[in-house]
Formats: sequence, structure tokens, C-alpha cells
Amino acid sequence: MNDSHHQHKKQKMDNEGMPGSFAHAMMSKIDQLLDHTHSQTASIMNLQKELECLKEDLGKAQEERLEMKTKMERMFERVEHKQKYHSILLKNQKWEYSAPFPDDGSHPRLLKELRDCTCDMRYGRRGAACGSVIVDGGDEHYRRSFEKHWQEFSDALREYQFTLNCLHENDETLLHIQAVDLDPSVVSKLRDALRSTHFKSIALSFVKLLDQTGAVFALDCVRNNPILENFCLTQVHADTILRPVVDHDFLCSIITVGKEKLRFLDLSYNYISTNGNTFIADYLATNPILQELGLKKNRLNDIDAGHIARALRHNTNLKYLNLERNDISDSGGEVLRKTEFDSTNLNTASDSNHNVYIELDNEGVSRSYNVRIVFLSDNHDPDHDQLMESIARACRWKKIFSILSARNRENSNGQHFSESKIPIALLPEMLTSIERYSEYFDGIVLDGEIVAPDRDSRDSSLLSVIYEVTRTWDEVIPLYESLGNTSV
Repeated sequence: MNDSHHQHKKQKMDNEGMPGSFAHAMMSKIDQLLDHTHSQTASIMNLQKELECLKEDLGKAQEERLEMKTKMERMFERVEHKQKYHSILLKNQKWEYSAPFPDDGSHPRLLKELRDCTCDMRYGRRGAACGSVIVDGGDEHYRRSFEKHWQEFSDALREYQFTLNCLHENDETLLHIQAVDLDPSVVSKLRDALRSTHFKSIALSFVKLLDQTGAVFALDCVRNNPILENFCLTQVHADTILRPVVDHDFLCSIITVGKEKLRFLDLSYNYISTNGNTFIADYLATNPILQELGLKKNRLNDIDAGHIARALRHNTNLKYLNLERNDISDSGGEVLRKTEFDSTNLNTASDSNHNVYIELDNEGVSRSYNVRIVFLSDNHDPDHDQLMESIARACRWKKIFSILSARNRENSNGQHFSESKIPIALLPEMLTSIERYSEYFDGIVLDGEIVAPDRDSRDSSLLSVIYEVTRTWDEVIPLYESLGNTSV
């Protein structure tokens, strides 16, 4: 295009009577200017590319700088925590347990437990050095004389935050209080201490919270703890423990405040009834991060079981649900089992929930086809989700092969596949899938243990299923002959 333009200008100049040599000189100069412009443009574009690269490098450098700054801040924070921890330990070398024991010379178990736990936290010894504080009162009833012992324990618990701050962020920390009466004054002390001292796991087992302040304390344990992952509130006798408080409203509150943080929640032995409310099912249907839910020994019924069963069709995170010793009949239990394994056909089996293991104690209810993971791998392990998916996949294979085996015993696989109008071209792929389904019990290594669904003694042999499927199609032999395969 530039050449034609130059030719046009040259022709115009000649027509106007300009000397040819002058015209050529002008055109040559114009060409030089154009070449120079092109060169400058290319240089500018190269400079722009270099500038973009420099900007990208600068962005990476800034990210690295921020990352380094964060690491340095964490390092300085850990150093400060260490310094504070050691200063507390040095101070506590002169500390002595001052709460008096009864004048009659007796040493109730609870008082010894409180003294030992308090001293362990103060001196950084035994389990307390690793983030574990356990108080077992042995069902000791509350006495006013215990007040100072609880005060000593609470004061030590408040300072214990400096020990916890020195532990690795992935270390498990636990506060477990069991088999004691918690008077409102004791609850108030513990509540104040736990505002600054945070554990990943808190368990209040078989405790007697003597009025509604105990329920508020339990909610605060969940609400005000940013690192809490596991919470347990289990009790024995409803008549002596928060009867008007630990109800469906209380459970709803716990679920609400812990929805974004809890991975384990146990509210067994609380005699909770929903009164027709669907909040448990509504919560599970949102697929929260919760992995284990304990509702043993409550008052859930068949209606609740139906709601929960429907919700679990949309939940892939829950791995264990304990519904033993509720008011759920065999029919309600089968509704729940159908969520785990709907054997209507291969599609419903495939679409069942392969993740959750539902614990039921109904003798008339079929057993679960899913795997109970007793010890889950570290939630922070990047391979954890992949392992869980592998186990769920093995459970799915078992259910599908179970249907194929049941049909094989009735010699009806071919009929089902023919009625489904499966294209014959898919037969080789289908046979390969059947072989894979039959290997569901091979196992997956999880935390050093082999985990897999139990092998079903009623399973047909793989060859029996394959033979039955293939011989019912008239097109099977011609197909395999055309593929040059006559070994089936």
C-alpha cells in the first residue's frame, strides 16, 4: 500500500513539472523517515513489553515481600509467645497451690483432679505441656468448699493461653471436663478464663449445669472461640441437667454459631426433640464442613429421620451420623439406609450418599454399605479429600456390584440391560466397568491402615456376571468377532 502511495505522489510531482531527481530525493527521504518511524515504533513496543515484564516482576517481588513480612511477623509473635511463656514458668516456680482441703482430712476426687490439673498448667508438665487439660470429677456433687479450688483452676486456665500459643498450629488441643456439677459461680469463672484461652476441642461430658447460665456458657464456648473445631456436650439425666434449656432451640443455637467452624459436634444424651422443626435437616442440606454429628439418646422420630434422609442427598462432607437410641422405628431406619443405598436400580445406587455412615441400633434395619472411618486423617493434609473420595468411590462400586450380583442370582441382568436399551457399542466399556466395580474391596491406605468396604459373601463371581450379561445379547458374538476378540 505504501509503494502505490509513493508511486501516486511521484506521478503527481512529474505532472506538475517538478524535476525527476528532486522527486526521487524527496521520496527517498520520506522512505527513510518511515523506516525510522517503524524502528522507533518497534523500540517503543519492546520497551512496553519490558515494562510489562518489570511490572510483573515487581508484583511478584511485592507478593514475596508481603509473604516474608507475614512470616517474620509470625516468627516475632512466636518469639514473644515463647518469652512470655518462659517468664510465666519462672514466675510460677514460686507459686503454690493455696486452696484448702476439707478439715476432716478427706480428699475428694474432684479436688485432687483440680489440684493436679492446676499444677500441670502452672508448671507446664504432663499432658498440659502438650495442650491437653482433662478434669474427671467422678460424679462429685458441688459443695461451696470447692469454690477456691475452681478459682485456682480458672486462674491457671487463663494463663494457660501462653502455653497454647507456643504449640504448633496443627497440634491438637483439648479441654475436657466430665462428671461434675457446675455451679453458676464456677461457670462464670470458666467463662471468663475461656475468653482468652482457646482450645481446638472442648468437651463437657456428663456434667450438671445447674441453671440456664450453663447453656449460655456452652454457647459461648462455641461462639467466642475462633479456632474451635470439635465440641461435645453430653449428659446423662434430663431431670438434673438443663431440662428446659437443652432442647431444639439450644441445638439450633449451637448449629448456628458453629456452622462455619465445627467439624465434630456431639450432643448425645440430651433428650432433644425437634417438635416438628426441620432445622437439623436444613442445616445438613447446606453441606456444612461438619464431618461427624452425634445425636445418640435423644428424642428424634421417624418424621425427623425422613427430613434428615432427604437432606443427606445433598451432603458430601458428613462422614458419621450417630442416631442410636432415638425414637426411630425400623421403617424410619430403612428410610435413612435408603439414603446410603437406594437399590431401586443402578442409577439410584450411583446417586446415593457414599460418604456418610449412619449409626443405628434397630435390629430390623439393614446394615450400612458405607465405611465407618474411625480415625479421620488430618484435616489439614492435602491428600485427605482425595482419600475420602477414594473410599466413597469404593462404596459406590460395592453398591452397584451388589445389584448386579442380586440380579445374577435371578438371572435377570440381561433383561434389565435390554429394557434400558443400552447401545451394543457400549458393551465393552460396560464390561470393563463391571470388572472395576467387583474390585471394591481391594482397599485404600489411610493413616497406615487399609480401609475398604467389607466383601459381601453374597457377591456373585465376576465371570458369572459378565457371562450372564454378554450371552443375553444376540449382537454380542458378532460384535466381538468383528473386534477380533473371541476370548470372552
